[in-house]
Amino acid sequence: MNHLRLLQTFLALLCSVSTLNGQDMPLGSWEQHGFSLKSRDQLQTYLAASVEDESVPGGIVIVIHQGEVVLKESFGYRHIKRQLPFELDTPFHAASLSKSIISTLVVALDADGSLDLDQPIDAYLPMASQLSMSDSQPATRMPTLRECLHHTGGFIADEEPGGRPWLEFRTQDMTLEEAVELELRMPLARQPGSKFAYSGIGYDIAGRIVEVVTGKLLEEVLQERLCQPLGMTSTTYYASSEQCEQMASFYWRWRSDGFFRRQLDDRIVSPGKYASVGGGIVTTADDLAKFMLMHRNGGRVDGKPWTKPEALLDQYRRKRPGAYYGIGFTLGPANRMAASDSESEVIENENGVLATWILHTGSSGTMFWLDRSTDTIGIIVTQQRYSSGEAIPESEKVIAKDAASWQQTLKKDWMDPILGWRPLRKDSPAAR
Repeated sequence: MNHLRLLQTFLALLCSVSTLNGQDMPLGSWEQHGFSLKSRDQLQTYLAASVEDESVPGGIVIVIHQGEVVLKESFGYRHIKRQLPFELDTPFHAASLSKSIISTLVVALDADGSLDLDQPIDAYLPMASQLSMSDSQPATRMPTLRECLHHTGGFIADEEPGGRPWLEFRTQDMTLEEAVELELRMPLARQPGSKFAYSGIGYDIAGRIVEVVTGKLLEEVLQERLCQPLGMTSTTYYASSEQCEQMASFYWRWRSDGFFRRQLDDRIVSPGKYASVGGGIVTTADDLAKFMLMHRNGGRVDGKPWTKPEALLDQYRRKRPGAYYGIGFTLGPANRMAASDSESEVIENENGVLATWILHTGSSGTMFWLDRSTDTIGIIVTQQRYSSGEAIPESEKVIAKDAASWQQTLKKDWMDPILGWRPLRKDSPAAR
C-alpha cells in the first residue's frame, strides 16, 4: 500500500476515533476572573460594530485566563454574499500559525530523540550538500534544522523575489519531497546563521526532515503525534469535503475603496500532495485553544505529559541579543520574573533568556498569543487582509499602506487594556 492510500485510510480512521482523545477546556466566568462586565460588553459591541461598518467580514475571539476559557465569541459572516454566519466551529486557514504548530511538533520529536535540532540539514537530506550562495560560491557551512525554524538558515526571505515558491508548487500536483528538492536547488541569499530572514522555505525543509526520520507523510505524523493527543480533531493540511463546505471564505480588503473581494481560489489540497508546511494548515478556533493550553500547561494534556517542558521553553528563548523570533513564535521582552528556582536557572543560563510572551500572526487574518506573566491566552480569527496596494490604479487610497490590520487594532486598543498586556516597546532591545 503506498503512502497516499495509507494516508487516506488513516484520515478516515481519525474521523471515527476523534472523540476518544484530547483535553478538556475548562470554562470560567469573565467577572469572577477579575474582568468587568462593562469591558466585555464594550468588546462585544466593538465586534458587532466592526461587521456593521464593514471593517471585517467576521471571525472569532477567545480569551483564556489562568487556564479557563472566559470569553468565546463568534461574530459576522464566513460568506458575506450568502450571509452565512461565522460560527465557533467554522474551519479556516491558519496561515503562518502553522509555523507555531509544526515547530512544536519538531521540538517534541527532538525531545524524544527522533531527530536533532542542531544537526546540519544534509545529515537528513543529502541533496542539501549542493547548497550554494547566490554568487555561486559555496556556503561556509550547512544550515541546521534549528536555524530553519529560527528563520536564520540563509534561505530567500518571503518578501524577496522568488521567496514564495509554494505559490507555484501548490498548482503543480507535487509532493513535499519534490517541492523540497526544488527548494534545495535555489541559492542561499545569506550565509547560514548570519541573519534573520523570515522564510517559509526553511519550514518546508523541516517538514520534509520529519518525513525522512519517521518514514511517514508529515500529515500522518502531525495527526498521530500532536493532533490526536491534544484533541485537535479539525486540524489538518488536507481539509475533508465537510470542512470545505463549512470553510470560511477569505477576503481581500481593497485599499482603493475599502470593499471586500472574496478570493475564489479555495486553496484546498488533495491528500498527500504539497501544502506549504509553514502556512497550509486548516483548523478551528477550539483546536488553536487546545494547542495554546498545552503550551500554557508546560507540555501537559489533561495532567499527563505530552512532551518535556524544556522542549517548549526552548521555543521561547532569545538565542542572541535583539532577536525577536524563537522557534515558531515571535518573542516578547525577557522574563526576569521566574516562577520557581528551577525555572530561574533555565532563564539565566547560557541557553538564552525566556520571553515574557509568545505570539504569532497569519496572513489570512489569524493571531494567537500566550502572555506568561499574566497567564493569559488570546486568539483572534478572521479571514481577511488588505490588498498590497501596488497594483491598484487609483492614486489615492482609502486605506493607507501602513494602516494597522483590524486584528492588530482589536488587540492593541481593546483586548490589551482589558487583559493587562505589556506590549513590546519600540525602544526595547528585543525590538531591534
